Amino acid sequence: MAEAELNIAARVISRALLINLGTAALYIIKERTLRGQFLPGSTGSGRYSTTPMPLPLGALPARARGKRALAQLVASGEARLFTSMRSRRAWIVLQGGYAKFRELAGRESDRVTLNWSGQMMRNLKITRVSAREFTVELGFTEGRARRLASYHNELGAGKSRTTHKFLGLTAQEVSRLASDAQAAIQYQQ
Repeated sequence: MAEAELNIAARVISRALLINLGTAALYIIKERTLRGQFLPGSTGSGRYSTTPMPLPLGALPARARGKRALAQLVASGEARLFTSMRSRRAWIVLQGGYAKFRELAGRESDRVTLNWSGQMMRNLKITRVSAREFTVELGFTEGRARRLASYHNELGAGKSRTTHKFLGLTAQEVSRLASDAQAAIQYQQ
């Protein structure tokens, strides 16, 4: 084989290895986040807020807006109804806060998973692979998902500006990927 052919083969193998490592990194990030675990520097407690949460009655999840369900919420003390003086519209205060809101919507409420519809994590992908620089970049393919991730990871979400840093890898995770890469390189030789 000519030297150019060997160089191309090495680049193809390197690119495939990088894609495999990038995919493994994506898996690690997504699985860790679904377990409710975040990187150091996060300000969130790992639990959804239980601070009483006012919202328009129409914003309540549909399954909780029925007369019977609403009556049960109010009778149990989990919610309080009132009419806004300004808008003259019905509002509700959920005593269990955002955690109760998620529960009423049928979503997981015992730990923060950054997953309402799954859209944000579905849009986390490999955005760039460079065999020359031996780098893989992960990012979001859709603007709304990128914006949401920015709030959770850097700027802080909600009134309290709580951060849940999930983009990145711990030293242990990097070490695991490095040993996977080393094993793959030794296998190829």
